[in-house]
Formats: sequence, structure tokens, C-alpha cells
Amino acid sequence: PLRPTLAPLRQAYGKRSDAEASVTQEYAAGPGLTLSGGATIYQPIDPLFDPAPLVGAGHLALDGVAGYAAAGVPVVDTGDSFTVAARVRLASAQPAESMTVLAAPGANTSMFAVRYSAEQSAWQLVIAGADASAPATVSATSPVMPSATGRGQLLAVVYNAFTDQATLYV
Repeated sequence: PLRPTLAPLRQAYGKRSDAEASVTQEYAAGPGLTLSGGATIYQPIDPLFDPAPLVGAGHLALDGVAGYAAAGVPVVDTGDSFTVAARVRLASAQPAESMTVLAAPGANTSMFAVRYSAEQSAWQLVIAGADASAPATVSATSPVMPSATGRGQLLAVVYNAFTDQATLYV
């Protein structure tokens, strides 16, 4: 028997090639990201000698310490199926500090987070069991080594609400 197919619906997409007043411009009037803590949009000044952006004309540049970008409203409903993705290039192949690439914040904790784990030198997906101050979590670690070269790596989280399973793709 045939099963009905659910068509994906793009909720937000950041071009990351333009930022006015520290807010990125978004696809189809989706929520912009407010840049904070020294986060910038990298754009090469000299296309012949400067490193190329990860995608398109520019990308979000973070310092791995204090820089971040945040949407003012939830981008995905973590109670429903979703996919989120980001292209990432680390500054070094094995950073000394752990850092979060993307997360869905709740009132008390991140409902999920994709991060680089310095302890394991690997990409991890961490999912909270509840929006509580100290929730139980489950995590998955990717066997694909993080990269600090070229176009970086595409990290994607796919959550299937029907099966209650999440997968980290690197």
C-alpha cells in the first residue's frame, strides 16, 4: 500500500550574506538572527586572495567563545518532525573547548543541541528528555571526524515525530 507523503515546509533559511543592524536577512520573511558577542558576517574583501565563504557570498563567523546568533522566535517546533542544518568549518581540527553549533532553546534548557565535543574530538547531538533545569539527556556521537578545511562540513539533524527518533548527519 502507498503511504501519503508529507511535503517539507521551509520555515527559515539564512542567506548569511548580508546583515543590517546586526540582524541577518532571511528567506521568505522568516525570523532573522540577531548577532551578539562579536558574531559577524564574513565576506571576502578580495575574492582572489581572501578565503572563500562557506556558501554563497558570506557566512556567519563566530569566535568559539562568546559569539552567537539567535532567533527571537522558535524556528522549529521540537514536538513535531523537523530538519535543521548548518555548514560548519572549525578554526582548527581539534579545538580545545567544546562549542555548540545550533540549538533549540526551551525555557530551562536546550531541547536539542548539535555541538563539537572537545573531550571526544567529535560532533555530538544531545537531546533533552524534558524542558527542565537538569533534564536527563541522550546523545549520539558521529564517527566522522570534524574538519577545519575547505568548505567545512554540513551538519543536519532530522527528527521524526512519528517514530520519535533523531539522527545526526555529518
